[in-house]
Amino acid sequence: MLSSLLQSFVEEVFQEAAKRKFAAIAADEAAFNAYWKQMKGWGNPSEENIRTLFLKLGVPDVFSGLSWKNRATPDVRRKLNELNLLRNQIAHGARGLKLNNQAYSMSLVRATEFRDFALQFGERFEGHVTLLLP
Repeated sequence: MLSSLLQSFVEEVFQEAAKRKFAAIAADEAAFNAYWKQMKGWGNPSEENIRTLFLKLGVPDVFSGLSWKNRATPDVRRKLNELNLLRNQIAHGARGLKLNNQAYSMSLVRATEFRDFALQFGERFEGHVTLLLP
């Protein structure tokens, strides 16, 4: 569920950024809907999928410089990928979860860490994108 929430959030940030970047498309609802239709199905919110999505706006690396206390940019990327990997395993019925080729057990503490990460990501990502695409 957390992955789905992040996916929707990233989509909303992307749509707002696209409207700022492409004013002519933003002014025409049908044109924007056609544009967005081309972006649908960009995938789950892994680091690579998000980076690829924002590359379509001319941003080479949307994560460049995105960090916060105790969470450097490489760690943001890693955490998104971990969440995506676990989401895929759960969604596709994996019998046992694995992370970095090691058995992984989801606990309340680990789920809380992912929740806290998603909260911090949500508080910072939109503003970060706004600075990249004024």
